[in-house]
Amino acid sequence: MTPKDHNVLSNLTATRRWRQSCLMIALLLGLAACSLYPPGNDARDDASKKIANSSAAGTAATAPERAPSTATAPKSAPDNLSANPAPHAPAAAPPAAPVAPVPFEQAVDRAGQKLLKAAHEALGDAPRVLVIDPLIDANSGQQSSGTVQMEEILKRIVQSTFPGMAIYPLKRSSLEQGPILLMGTLTPVNTANANDQGSNAFRIWLTVVDLRTGRIIAKALDRATVETVNSNPLSYYRDSPTWHKDRTTAAYINSCQANSKVGDFVDPTYLMRLPKPRKFASARS
Repeated sequence: MTPKDHNVLSNLTATRRWRQSCLMIALLLGLAACSLYPPGNDARDDASKKIANSSAAGTAATAPERAPSTATAPKSAPDNLSANPAPHAPAAAPPAAPVAPVPFEQAVDRAGQKLLKAAHEALGDAPRVLVIDPLIDANSGQQSSGTVQMEEILKRIVQSTFPGMAIYPLKRSSLEQGPILLMGTLTPVNTANANDQGSNAFRIWLTVVDLRTGRIIAKALDRATVETVNSNPLSYYRDSPTWHKDRTTAAYINSCQANSKVGDFVDPTYLMRLPKPRKFASARS
């Protein structure tokens, strides 16, 4: 064997041994792996899962928290709105039932007692001067036998029940004392509001005004049976066929009836027709 051949053989032998060594190392590593995770054992998978979960938890812990979204899905309108009705405001108190007509004197007494009691409660026990502006028929603006009778009944109530109210005539010297003023109307009406039928009752409106403030302090409403009321106008008006309601009479009626309420200022047009006292306070002061 030549030296050249000997070298070639040595190289081949070394290469073979190196390969055998690599195979042996690979075999030993495989055996070691099998001894750590024997067949049928899921430890390897569990370890992988734990690593994956730990990684995910770490990511979640370090990631900034996201604000909840405020967007909402559009709501569809209900097919039937009455199925879910909107809440309603509390219902207003029902109006008082209409007063049943009674004989005239009884109706005036009932309304007068109610009116003067309310006025007394508003004013207190201090003595006050009371003046009465002649009561009128609201349809014509005239005084009638019935309105005069109303005044007489009201005066009797004041004198018998409210002695702190002193009745004075309606003139300048009385108004200078800052009195309370009583006004009233008597009106033929149809209680069924049937315009094509005649009146079947008379409506009584009474109002008290405190002329120190110009405000209404009491009101009362009642009804009288039509057959018990004498609605004939006084002779003065019977002799004046051209008599008609003027602005101040209309203001009187507006201040007395349903167009005003307790606490309102009396119509200034009405005040203008009263005798002007030196100390008369304006309704708007």
